Amino acid sequence: MLALLARHLVLLIGIWIPVSCIEQPGNYSAEDSPRFEPVPVIKPGGQVVAVALGSGGPRVFAAIGVLKALEAKGYVPDLIVGTSGGAIIGALYAAGFTPDEIEAIALETTLFELLDLVISDYGYIGGQALHGKLTRLLEGKTIESLKKPFAAVVTHVETGVMEILNRGNAALAVRASMAIPGVFLPVIIDGAHYVDGELVAPVPIRVAKQLGADVVIAVDVQARLDEAPAMPFYPPEWLSMGVLKRRLVDAEVDSTTILVQPVLSYYAGFSNQYKQSFIAAGEAAINDALPKLRELIQPEDQKTRKVNNAGRLLVRRMPPARSL
Repeated sequence: MLALLARHLVLLIGIWIPVSCIEQPGNYSAEDSPRFEPVPVIKPGGQVVAVALGSGGPRVFAAIGVLKALEAKGYVPDLIVGTSGGAIIGALYAAGFTPDEIEAIALETTLFELLDLVISDYGYIGGQALHGKLTRLLEGKTIESLKKPFAAVVTHVETGVMEILNRGNAALAVRASMAIPGVFLPVIIDGAHYVDGELVAPVPIRVAKQLGADVVIAVDVQARLDEAPAMPFYPPEWLSMGVLKRRLVDAEVDSTTILVQPVLSYYAGFSNQYKQSFIAAGEAAINDALPKLRELIQPEDQKTRKVNNAGRLLVRRMPPARSL
């Protein structure tokens, strides 16, 4: 609803703005341009566990709860892959933020600080505000300099195919992964247009496998179609897109996938009340996944991850060194 109001506002304002002021997507071309590169084996001889964080608008806050519960039970992934909003949470997690820290960031972030309205044929949100926020949080780092292997999934507009960004500017890769067509301006990297990866991989399970995962913990926060309100209150194109995304997710699930599907309300908002309820639902969803977690993840690897994670938390909590 907020998106529709924003679009109508932009259209009304646009009547009074000269055509020369209409926003056009800028082309990003630099040494740190987001891109895909083959990477070395993540853990030679060991089991690689990935977490695939799916799209879902504000429902992605549930992924924070999933990560909190996983760490509490000693399951820490070796690889993080994200689509759309899941890429935001995934990038922060890969950068070394704990789930509690990501939750704090989510609760202090307002929707309006992420919206920079523009007049354009391509969308009505520029994406620069989001990009700036991500750049500050990620300290301008490249994906390869993050603490854990990470990849964002995008859709290549010119070809309609999925692409993986696992190298280059992390904030820009995430911004491209969640550039919802018709809402956000597309992101142009080295002349190619990229939009939301949700169109091709709502939950990037196969991408995680392609990058070396043996087991994938897939976090699916898509809206439940059986809870959709009756039309005309529910636009038919939303239903069609929901059916398509459901099929895309189901096609990627196999015997090495641990599918985590938090129970979320159909309507999703950006208030802290919604955020906290979704995070709590994400934590609760791990209980249903525990049997398969114990079945698929090797105990010795789980123990090693728990030790490594304790070390990671200790490093993050150590006070900074002081110069004399």
